[in-house]
Amino acid sequence: MKKLLVSLFVLFVISAFSFPFFAGLEGINVPPTTLSATPSLLTVNARLDLGMFYFSLPVAELYEDGGYNFNNDFSTDFILSHLNVGISLKPKIPMIPLYARVGADLPIFDLLVNQTFSTVDLKVGAGFKFLLLALEGGVVARFEKQNDGSMNMDFGNIFYFAAGVAF
Repeated sequence: MKKLLVSLFVLFVISAFSFPFFAGLEGINVPPTTLSATPSLLTVNARLDLGMFYFSLPVAELYEDGGYNFNNDFSTDFILSHLNVGISLKPKIPMIPLYARVGADLPIFDLLVNQTFSTVDLKVGAGFKFLLLALEGGVVARFEKQNDGSMNMDFGNIFYFAAGVAF
């Protein structure tokens, strides 16, 4: 176990100095797939950006009545069905600590196993980086595949924000 932790730490340090890195929490006001049967007000995802690629996994849901649901089960089945993988571009604005962000993600294992997907999220936003802290927010365009094979788009109703450490 100690070797694994040391290996992960070394990987973390190498990746931090090799390409842009972000680790933090991301909140989206409509859940991609609810963790419980109750529709949530906000889904909280753990997000890890490694260069142009990023990974997000739902860890909690917040409800309108003030309740919450933390995910206690991070089994292989849960990760395979809920892990989103995406690609993002983060052009920096010169001379100021602001950046733009354009990204798209989808449930990658669903696509690989079933050769189909249910949702694709396109995220457009802006961020602020100060020392190691990064804050960003933006709008999400969600494309959902309907049962009849057609696509439905929801734009302007879904927003995201993220906070975490960035190198």
